[in-house]
Amino acid sequence: MQFTKGPVILTAVFCLLSGVFGQSYRVTNPSTSICGLKKSSVDIPCTYSYPRNRKIIQAFWHIKMTGTKDAGDLSLDTRYQGRVEYLGDKVNNCTLRVKDLRESDTVEKYKFRFITDDPKGKLAGSEVSLTLTDLHVKVSPKSVNKGDRVTLTCSTTCSLSKNPTYIWYRDSQPLSNSHTTGSNTLSIPSFRTEDAGGYYSCAVRGHEAHPSPSVCILSGWSVTSTPQSICALKGSSVELHSYYTYPCDHAVTKAYWITMWGKAKENPPDLKLEEHYQGRAIYTENNKNSQTLRIGNLSLGDSNSYQFRFITDKGGKYSGLTVGLTVTELQLLVNSATVKEGDRVTLTCSTTCSLSNNPTYIWYRNSQPVNNLHRADNRLDIDSVSIEDAGKYSCAVKGHGIHSSPELILNVRYTPRNTLGSVHPSVEPVEGSSVTLTCSSDANRTAHTFTWYRKHRSESTWLGQGWSYSITNISTKHSGLYYCKGENKHGASDSSATFVDVHYSPRMTSASLIPSGDLYEGDSVTLTCSSDANPPVHTYTWYRKTGDETVLQGTGRMPNLTFNLVPGVDGLYHCKAQNKVGLKNSTGVRVSLPVPNKHSSLYLVVGGVIGGMLAVVAGVLTGVAVHKRVTQTREMSGTSTAAVRDTTAGPQAVQPGPADDPYTGLKPHHQIP
Repeated sequence: MQFTKGPVILTAVFCLLSGVFGQSYRVTNPSTSICGLKKSSVDIPCTYSYPRNRKIIQAFWHIKMTGTKDAGDLSLDTRYQGRVEYLGDKVNNCTLRVKDLRESDTVEKYKFRFITDDPKGKLAGSEVSLTLTDLHVKVSPKSVNKGDRVTLTCSTTCSLSKNPTYIWYRDSQPLSNSHTTGSNTLSIPSFRTEDAGGYYSCAVRGHEAHPSPSVCILSGWSVTSTPQSICALKGSSVELHSYYTYPCDHAVTKAYWITMWGKAKENPPDLKLEEHYQGRAIYTENNKNSQTLRIGNLSLGDSNSYQFRFITDKGGKYSGLTVGLTVTELQLLVNSATVKEGDRVTLTCSTTCSLSNNPTYIWYRNSQPVNNLHRADNRLDIDSVSIEDAGKYSCAVKGHGIHSSPELILNVRYTPRNTLGSVHPSVEPVEGSSVTLTCSSDANRTAHTFTWYRKHRSESTWLGQGWSYSITNISTKHSGLYYCKGENKHGASDSSATFVDVHYSPRMTSASLIPSGDLYEGDSVTLTCSSDANPPVHTYTWYRKTGDETVLQGTGRMPNLTFNLVPGVDGLYHCKAQNKVGLKNSTGVRVSLPVPNKHSSLYLVVGGVIGGMLAVVAGVLTGVAVHKRVTQTREMSGTSTAAVRDTTAGPQAVQPGPADDPYTGLKPHHQIP
């Protein structure tokens, strides 16, 4: 029983230990054959396990065993120093990375080995071998034509691990998104001219430094030039592009452009060597199969047909189709030869050919950008033109502002305005002199007809035509309102009325006595002077004549002379009316003393007494009158001419009271010398 119980107990112990420590010794290699790229690096994946109660003493990779001795650590081998890297740990990862792969690395077998603190706890994994490969591009079909479907395959002699991502290049430049693929194949659905002539290669992502050798897609001779025709502005620059293909076993020795006027020659010269283009024609090699011609500062003489050609090292020559270049200038056109205010105006920036690239136009007025008007394409629209829109207009293409069109003058016609009639000389005309009326007006075109009218109430009388109207030997009948009309073919405008006021010296001057009925000695009488004058009379002077003697009775602004009928006042009286133009004397009026009545003696006594009193009062009144005359003179000096003119409707007939009469109380005995 005891014999039979022993194995059972040991089995139970091992089972217990296995349950306690959780796992046994093991090394796992997912693949025993790894494929890698020459000169790149490769990872050999590996995992291992051991009981949890054990401790790792040593973990390493090796390539061989010597007898019963432990194999040496691979990292200490001089052939691998600096080229191997242990990516594992002392838990369960034992991955190894080998760099800069070489053919000699494929001869060895690689193993992972670890040693624990258990004397029997040593274990090695399976052998792993390395296989190296190159990348090669295969083209199918081998020779293609334009429009064919082409497939390129990035090929290897063994299957690379980890499902790698591939990158494709054309002439060492990564292909655009339209050709990007993660697989080892590149498909070109429709072979184009620009796809030819390029050298294609592939690489594995992460190993871009080790691409495949480049291969050329075999094709024939071709040249594609774009654009086929082009329209450009004088003074600007233009670019012509060429794409060309040729057999892969040829090499291009010369690529250049020619003009068609040189095609008649056996060997037409290189465009950029011609004197006409020197310094203006520049070639740019975009890539191995593409060239761009740039011509700057274009002139009208550059309008021509251009052709690209190339020559190879094996004597091959090939020319493309011609490219037509038309050089044009900007011209500004207006939709109407004559523009009047309120019209709709359209300005067009015109060229002899349609400019490429749908250009944006810029507009200027008087050399300043126009921003407040409607612009569309190459047109500038003004819905209702005004005189503020007049000026010098030009246009340009955005980006070529220095090559603007010649200026076009937009002349906006409009009806006469601000028509003005004026009198020359400007002072009031005097009867018998000459006056000229002139008419002026703001108009475009200039007013071609001026017509003169005289206005009376609501009626107007036609006087004549001409920018001036003259009146010789003017008289009072010419006084009135005058205006003119300025007219051009777009309309007419009237001036405001101008008043012509004809001045003349006093006329129809007369003197009259008030009252004119029965008078008695001692009564007060008033002599009144009336006259027709323009401007009004400013001075009246009274005289008394007895026999051959004429005596000044008084002078002033008032037309009246008031006095009492007393002895010594009788005689023949006349007045003189005067304005700034001249003067006029009236005819005489007789003042006689009446026959004394029955009370005459009493009157004489009383008159003597009263006369003495009046002498005193006269002195006082004279002072008051002089003071008031000065005051009135100052007030009248501020009176407007217009106010004075309103008094000329008829003869002067003012009858002031005694306090306003500068002649009251004067003793009419002053003799005129």
